[in-house]
Amino acid sequence: AKIKEITIRGLEPQIQGILKKGKEDLKRAEERHQAVQEAQRKEHLTMLEQAKLAATEDGKRQGREEARRKSEEVERRAKDIEATGMMRVLEERSKMDREFAEEKSRLQQAVIAERQKSAEAILQKAEEFRVQ
Repeated sequence: AKIKEITIRGLEPQIQGILKKGKEDLKRAEERHQAVQEAQRKEHLTMLEQAKLAATEDGKRQGREEARRKSEEVERRAKDIEATGMMRVLEERSKMDREFAEEKSRLQQAVIAERQKSAEAILQKAEEFRVQ
């Protein structure tokens, strides 16, 4: 038993050294693991920021495209409204032209009728004058 005790005491510094080295190795492994995790976390954050930026740019691009589409739609509607307005103006002008032509024709016929009456009245007066 004494030999066993002497052997254990003789090996104790080696065992302590092995335990110390194991603890140091474990500590270095943990530090490496933490460093790897930190690097991965930073990489993920960078990727997330890039994704956010890309999404923001996509959103802006889509927003610009949507604004362009809306602008084109408003412009098309304005042209439609203008065309409709022009059609109404042309229809109104055509209607007024017809009414003017009808009124002109009616007045011309009234003038002709009045001239005929005047001519008949003059002829009748001339006839009456001759008879006397």
